[in-house]
Parts: sequence; C-alpha cells; structure tokens
Amino acid sequence: MKKAAFWVILCSTGIVFSSCKKGDDESSYAIATASLSVSPVDTSQVSGLVPLGNLNPPGHTFPTDHMYFYFKNPGVSVPVYAPGNLHIFQISRFRNNPGTPGATEDYSIDFGSQSGTLLYFSHVSSLSPALLAAADAFSGASCESYSTGGSTIEFCRKSVSLDINAGEIIGSGNEVAGQFALDMGFRVNNIAVCPLDYFNAGTKVKLEAKLGNSNGTVKRITAPICGEYNQDLSGTLQGNWYKQGVPRSPEDAHIAFVKDNVEPEKLRISIGSAVPGLPSAVYNFTQTGAGVIDRPFISVTNTGQIFCYNPLYYYGAPVPGTSIIVKLEDNGTLSFEKRNCDCSCNLPYAFSAAKISYTR
Repeated sequence: MKKAAFWVILCSTGIVFSSCKKGDDESSYAIATASLSVSPVDTSQVSGLVPLGNLNPPGHTFPTDHMYFYFKNPGVSVPVYAPGNLHIFQISRFRNNPGTPGATEDYSIDFGSQSGTLLYFSHVSSLSPALLAAADAFSGASCESYSTGGSTIEFCRKSVSLDINAGEIIGSGNEVAGQFALDMGFRVNNIAVCPLDYFNAGTKVKLEAKLGNSNGTVKRITAPICGEYNQDLSGTLQGNWYKQGVPRSPEDAHIAFVKDNVEPEKLRISIGSAVPGLPSAVYNFTQTGAGVIDRPFISVTNTGQIFCYNPLYYYGAPVPGTSIIVKLEDNGTLSFEKRNCDCSCNLPYAFSAAKISYTR
C-alpha cells in the first residue's frame, strides 16, 4: 500500500520521473485547511483508520507518510467520495505483476497540485465514468516500472484537468484481491502532513474516532493523534537507516528503529529484505532502562559502545537463536549485524565480516 506515495516522493526529489507535471494553475487549486467536508469512505464501512507511520516491510520498511481506511467487509465494493470541491490534476494506473495469473490493477487520484497542496487516494479499485473518460484509457500516459516488496509494478500517470464536487462518487474501493484498504495522503510543498487537518470539524471528529489499528480494537490516543512518519532523531539510533551503496528508493534494502504508529510507547525494529538470515518483518523487544541490552532507541548514541537487541516476533514470541548488535560510528553512520545467538553470548560484543553499514 505504497504506490502513490512512492511516485510522489520520487517526483518531489527528482530521483526519477523527471517529466512529472504540475497543475495548469496551481495557485487556484489550493486546498485550504478544514475545507473538506465528506469522508472519502462511509465510516460505517471502516473498521479502522490506520495513522501515519505504519510499517509493512519490505515495501514499507520506513513509517508510511499516508493513512489507511481499512474496510469491514473485504471484497465488498464500497463507494469512494470526493471529500470536497476539488480539482483532479492526475490519475494513475498501477498494474501489479502484469502478465501473471495473479495480476491486479488499481488506481490513484491526485487532487490540488503537484507542488502546492496535494491530496491523494491510492488503491482505488475502479474509477467513475467521469474519471474514466478523463483518463481516456491512459492514452498518451507516461509509464514506468519498478520493483518493490517482491512485486513488479507498472505505473502509468495521466495528466488531466477535472473539477469535482463534494460527495460525488469518484470510484470504488475494496474490490481488488489482497487489498483491504484505501490509502489517503496529503502533502504541502512536497512535505507530508496530517490529512485530517484539512477536514472540517464535524468530519474530522468522525475520522479521528476511527484512528487505531486495522480492525479497530486498539485506538491511538497519544498526540499527535494522526501519527508520525518522520521519526529521525539526530545523534541517536531512532529513525530510518539506508544501506550503504544501495539506492534510497524503494525501501526494501533498508532498516528502521521507530515507534509503533498506534501505540508509540512501544518500539519496533523494521527489517527490509537485505539482512542475511533475518526475515523481513517488524520485530518487537522488551525495553530495559540501563546497560547496553534492549535500550530505547533514543538512548543509543555515539558513545563508542556496541548495543544489543534480543528481537521478538511482533506478538511477543522470541526469535530463536538471534540477536542484533548495533553501534553508531558517528551521528550519520550505523554498524549493524545479525548474530546466531542471544545477547548473552560472545562477550564482549564485536562485529564480524557479516557487519552491514547504514547511513542516514
């Protein structure tokens, strides 16, 4: 659940997709704070609205900069509504593993303007007749391919100019196999912000009541209530780390030491797909208040010490015969190694040829 966010980031950084287009009159399409009046999905059909900062490695090794509307009844078509009187400047089509038996197709819709205020929905299963006509079967669209999370994605974006009204049905969700949520993100001058701040008070209250995990059993109650995606804390272990010598996008090869997006007092180790012997997953651990074992990430600083973690599976079971050692070589360089024993073995800690280097 990352596709729209992936290309928006690449457009803004100039890494790829140099032909990304801006709206034809960006200033006139600005989306004002508290101007949106309709939930994109009927909240009675939503089990949980997952806050910013979700983890789902390897595709989402880093905290996500968008939210997820999880549907109560998977596979049952749900209308997607225009949340306000808005301008659509781009519609994109995503084909997942095209040409294979399990291939799927869905869409993203971009409102506002590319470099001003931009609201986007991703994993829209189907488009309304008006949007389908605007997309014109993606004739003349600009297309690229990329790989992430073990899948190959064919991505085609089509510049359009279409005004829609609040409450208008612009498509549907929850129809594509394996997709259980609609993504929603908001960017201001290419920086992700909380989408809920752009809804009026009544609608925002309804949406905030859904904030929590995907099935609604655990609510987010800690400020900022919308969640956090940028958790880098300079001089500490906390945040995102990029494997040296590997492109920064996609996120598959990297790692993160961050807070849970629903219960931020709980800390998570997010491992992509490039650590030999350690499956890509989100790991838990039991925090301690002293020493060099299982310390909070903000306590791990550039002191010359090697710290160790005994990883647990997300729901608490120990990972057999496994530990992770880390050392901040300086504020922007991290040494990391997965070991085949827990933190009580092979003292004092030392790195071997299996060490992996990461940078900010």
